[in-house]
Amino acid sequence: MVGEISRYIVTYFRGQITIGFSVSGIIALGLIILNLQYALLIGLFVGFVGLIPYLGAVMAIVPGDTLAYLQSNGDWGYVLLVALVFIFASQAESLYIGPKIMGNRTGLHPVVVILSLFFWSAIIGGVLGLMLAVPLTATMRVVLQRYVWQRESAVFTTDAPPLP
Repeated sequence: MVGEISRYIVTYFRGQITIGFSVSGIIALGLIILNLQYALLIGLFVGFVGLIPYLGAVMAIVPGDTLAYLQSNGDWGYVLLVALVFIFASQAESLYIGPKIMGNRTGLHPVVVILSLFFWSAIIGGVLGLMLAVPLTATMRVVLQRYVWQRESAVFTTDAPPLP
């Protein structure tokens, strides 16, 4: 059982790295299209802070928008365009990329991943709850599958004679 849980946790962190650098690529590409200086560096920064689920793009918007403001000499329209790149990437991560990758990697349905994020962030609180949500849910799945669901299926598949 410990090996199974360990496999889920390793898979989870590999998935987080994949998600972080996927969002990093989206943001870097968007910022390159907008011709923002240091777009690749900001994208790389997003990849590293993207290891914190659902907060990476939000944390990176501050240096991105600050640089956009300085580069454009205070053009708020340009700052808004840069912010929209971050918002788009964050929404894509939250609604599609994260649940899809985590669901495929851990075997959990994307809706279960989203609900587990809400549940564990409420129970544990904040960033720690977000970081531990999928591993804790996967652990619960292993325990339930091993001790509850298998036991129930064993009850229904016994070779008892049919009732008269």
